[in-house]
Amino acid sequence: MCGRYILYSDKEERAIKAIVEEVNQKYQTAIEKGDIYPTDLAPVYAPREDRQGMELELKKWGYHRH
Repeated sequence: MCGRYILYSDKEERAIKAIVEEVNQKYQTAIEKGDIYPTDLAPVYAPREDRQGMELELKKWGYHRH
């Protein structure tokens, strides 16, 4: 899946910049910059297990093999 981001407002731009800054601070040496390929680790915002907000974590990109 391919994705690009279009920002239509200053609020959206600030939100994306905040996410990028959080990724850079938390995972500065753990991830590659640029395209993401299957089996790469990628930063993902996901619901917390307690469903009280979201959290940033690294996930392996791709499908599980069965």
